[in-house]
Amino acid sequence: MRGDEFMRKKLVLFLGAVTAGFLNGLLGTGGVIIAVSVFKHAGMQQRQAQACTTVFILVMCAVSLAALSGAGQQWDISSAIWISVGGIPGAILGARLLHKLKNDILQIVFAVLILISGIRMIF
Repeated sequence: MRGDEFMRKKLVLFLGAVTAGFLNGLLGTGGVIIAVSVFKHAGMQQRQAQACTTVFILVMCAVSLAALSGAGQQWDISSAIWISVGGIPGAILGARLLHKLKNDILQIVFAVLILISGIRMIF
């Protein structure tokens, strides 16, 4: 990879990360959609982009929570713990399935989920 190509890729990743981090802090979501798209634009396959996004979002969520708490934002720790505990088995199953599905199928599932979520938000 040439030097200018390398720098362009890093700039795309950085600007995408700023946008995804902003959306995560503002909306509590949305960062995933941007992050996966940015990683794919940087040349990753769907599976790899989703795996990298998991790490990115983990860090962004911790930073967002700290910033919100520092700003005096109220949140229900009991509900957060319960939903986190409930999400653990789903996360394990999803991570195992991620390695078994073809990239094309992952892209379709990801796109359909975004579409359904958007429609539900409107209606």
